[in-house]
Amino acid sequence: MRKKIIGIFGILAVVFLSVIFIWNYRRINQMYPNPELLKAGIGEPEELDRYEFTLTDFQMTDGEEMKSILANVHIKRIAEGGGTINMTAVAGECGGWNNGIDPDLYQVWNPGKSIHQLKFLQNEEEDIVIPISMHKAQFKKRDWERIDEKTFSIVLGLYPKKVILEGRCK
Repeated sequence: MRKKIIGIFGILAVVFLSVIFIWNYRRINQMYPNPELLKAGIGEPEELDRYEFTLTDFQMTDGEEMKSILANVHIKRIAEGGGTINMTAVAGECGGWNNGIDPDLYQVWNPGKSIHQLKFLQNEEEDIVIPISMHKAQFKKRDWERIDEKTFSIVLGLYPKKVILEGRCK
């Protein structure tokens, strides 16, 4: 009799916890819906936070152990007044892989431009290079051997809009 009561209590506890989990899962997903996905290719402008971003060129450096994506991006301030962009939030993606901007290469390719506060005046335009480094150890061997055939994304923002500039290596 005691085992029967413990079994019933266990089943009720599992059902109760499942109901709470499902209720909270639905509540959180209603509060935070999936982001709107905005994609642009080379030469196509995309807007985010009062700026217009256009991917103008996309290349990959050659290397055996380490490679870098070099994404040339044209940025224009399209709102009134000045503003700043924090480039540390920008990332590169390819499938399940992602990585942030390489700060050392950023300074090499963009001398005098801050990675933390890229400043713009009203209607000001700027061309920058976004370098994203990757190491052989981050990929499977077969993926690394064909890495230059993959499509990479430069992710400018994640929420509430996921803004992506897509490029394929030449």
